[in-house]
Amino acid sequence: MENSTPNSVQNPNLFAALAYVPFLFILTMLQKGDDPTHVWHAKNGAGLLVASIALSVIVQILVGILPITFIAWAGRAVILFAVVYGAWNAWNGKQWNIPVLTPYAQKIPLEKWFKKSEVAVASAPVEAPVETPVVAPETPVAPVEPAPVAPVAPAAPSEPTQASLMPEDTIEESTPPTTPVA
Repeated sequence: MENSTPNSVQNPNLFAALAYVPFLFILTMLQKGDDPTHVWHAKNGAGLLVASIALSVIVQILVGILPITFIAWAGRAVILFAVVYGAWNAWNGKQWNIPVLTPYAQKIPLEKWFKKSEVAVASAPVEAPVETPVVAPETPVAPVEPAPVAPVAPAAPSEPTQASLMPEDTIEESTPPTTPVA
């Protein structure tokens, strides 16, 4: 009898294969979103889901206009083949590029949408906060009022300096008054 737990997975590629089943790429990203191989298969699975939805919408529009049931069934068969063949290759540990679809599917930003929350790891030991001792006063202390501040008299006007003058103001040089000579 094998030594296994109920939650153990026998094939490590199970989630990669499940990514091709419609909507199960979400499960793959939630469980194995940190493994690049599983992310690659999840993106292909998401691309297949988008392609099948787009095909269904287009077929529904065209069936109302033209009787193209054969083309609708052929499109669904191609999608089904891609799902089965992609899951089979993923189960066997291979990556199969779906023609036309894989280059577009790999551009889907699943890593950003299914980002796992990172647990903050302290790089340095966390220090306990320092407690300040509380000293109880022996007698009640009256609140201290601030000392009254005397009003300050305005400073005496001083002679303007060049820096305090406006550009159009000029300082006239003072010359002693001249007395008329008689």
